[in-house]
Amino acid sequence: MSAWTTRRPDPPDWQLYDHLRIELRDEGAGCLLVFTHVMADPSTADSASGGWQTCLDELEARLETAG
Repeated sequence: MSAWTTRRPDPPDWQLYDHLRIELRDEGAGCLLVFTHVMADPSTADSASGGWQTCLDELEARLETAG
């Protein structure tokens, strides 16, 4: 498991911190990635969700290509 806290880069949000966690769990012959993003400002959830979905889709495509 890997976890970290990030601070928002721009005022006035620089006092807000998001918490992120990535876990890999054994599942059959492979593994399951569990990604958690706890946001300091829930109003950004839709935007963040779309961005993370794009990143995770790209990761999945690259892993499928790698074999």
